[in-house]
Order: sequence, then structure tokens, then C-alpha cells
Amino acid sequence: MVCVEARTKTIAVSDYDLGATVTSGQAFRWRKQGESWVGIVYGRWVRLTPGDSKMIAEGAQPSEDWNWLTHYLQTDLDLGEVL
Repeated sequence: MVCVEARTKTIAVSDYDLGATVTSGQAFRWRKQGESWVGIVYGRWVRLTPGDSKMIAEGAQPSEDWNWLTHYLQTDLDLGEVL
């Protein structure tokens, strides 16, 4: 039996534009489905749904460690420091 909680992850974000990120030309094959974006990251299917100061990630397979996704999306990057 698959635990639904292990297939979803809430990622806290600040000043993050998911649509701009996945359509920037640096990422490919993302498809918009309603309010969500669906794509493949490191061979894993994922649906990303933006919200207020958060993003909900849903995977096809359970994952206890979502660092692969936060690294890919660079959600820990402080753009204020970079710019």
C-alpha cells in the first residue's frame, strides 16, 4: 500500500514564480494542467501546484527525501542576495 503523504510535499517558497521558472528556457517539457505544472525531474514524474508562500509537489512514486526537487527548483536560493 502506498502512503499518500509520502507522495506529496509542501515546499515553502518566497518570491517564487513557478510559471516563470518552468518556462524560462532553462527547463523543458513542462505542461500546464489547470493551475499546476507537470513534468519529469531526474526521471521522476511530478506535479507542482503553486500557492501562497508554498508549492505543493506530488510525485507518482513515494519519496521520503524531496531534496532532489528543491535542488532542481532552487527553492532555497535567496534571490535578494543574488541580485
